[in-house]
Amino acid sequence: MSIVNKDALKIGITIHLRDENQSVWENSVHQTAMFLSMALNNIPFVKKVVFVNCGVFNSSKSGVLKFSTGEVIALQDAYDPLDLVIEVGAQLPLEWIQNFSARGGKVVAYRLTNDLVIDFERMAFALPASLTFQGAKYDAIWTTSSFEQVCKSYYKYGFGATVSSVPSIWSPLLVNGYSEELSTEFAYKPGSQRWRVGILEPNLCSTKTCHLPLLIADHAHRKDTRMIDSTLVFNTLGVKDHESFIKFANSLDLVNQGIATFEGRLPIHMILGPLVDAVISHQWLNDENHLYYEALYGGFPLIHNSDFLGDCGYRYNTFDCVDGGLSFLQAFREHDKNLAEYKKQADMFLAKMNPEAPEIIDAYAKNISDLYQE
Repeated sequence: MSIVNKDALKIGITIHLRDENQSVWENSVHQTAMFLSMALNNIPFVKKVVFVNCGVFNSSKSGVLKFSTGEVIALQDAYDPLDLVIEVGAQLPLEWIQNFSARGGKVVAYRLTNDLVIDFERMAFALPASLTFQGAKYDAIWTTSSFEQVCKSYYKYGFGATVSSVPSIWSPLLVNGYSEELSTEFAYKPGSQRWRVGILEPNLCSTKTCHLPLLIADHAHRKDTRMIDSTLVFNTLGVKDHESFIKFANSLDLVNQGIATFEGRLPIHMILGPLVDAVISHQWLNDENHLYYEALYGGFPLIHNSDFLGDCGYRYNTFDCVDGGLSFLQAFREHDKNLAEYKKQADMFLAKMNPEAPEIIDAYAKNISDLYQE
């Protein structure tokens, strides 16, 4: 098939709609599916982009696509009309991939997590088996540079497919849309005498936990007790009663003084602003993350360890809570007076990931074109 001509290609992006209460904030995969559809619609040789629903809920009322205008088709209806299907929000059944490929369709797996580490943990701790390797034959594996660094060989030889790096995509569409619904502004408000600190790691695997952020916040608090009003540690209901975690938490001044509390999960627009002024984050082997982009977009001080963010936010050396504490002190002292420059720098950085950015469109166009090279 030639994709030189305009409007040559019809593409499907997988999602999994469960019920009408399903939230787009449960994880980042459906957000990425939405942003990817926006980018692909800007490629000249793409005629149409649809969402392929691999779930059982067939309704336009799903909260996952609340702010998307994309068409949704059921998996059973996607076989004939599409040329390329990209796994993002759901994995395709093995038999479906085999039949689709047999008639000339292309299938790409877009991997959005650190599968190598997650799979190791599942094996080591006798957790339920992962869904990484199901015997599917893909035409290519796409992943971002952060995960390519760790998982490239795992993917290349596990799947027996070409592995290509693709850029992260992000848009403020969701945070703006949901904030407007609540009549709130997704923006940092300067002037607070003390900061309400938020820690938002998922605590589902070792690459994203609250341990280092808590140590950083505690170190900063011991340096100057006048800075932190509260520390809300989200996504901890599954770990807060574990004996090891209790012993760790009880070693912290923030916990013993009643400043740190352990919370459930909330959408980001209900946290940043209404509950939290500043974010402390630590993620290992995961430099590209929606949490970073959301905090930067709103002008919230972000204390982080990501090389990917360049000069944005307040960076500290990975696994160094003392350096992280110093970064927090710097942020507290400088953020309000430098807010305009902070936001300018963040906006310039985020513009490069926008689905309408030329570099994003060109990168995805090239990766798709490579699929059809003889």
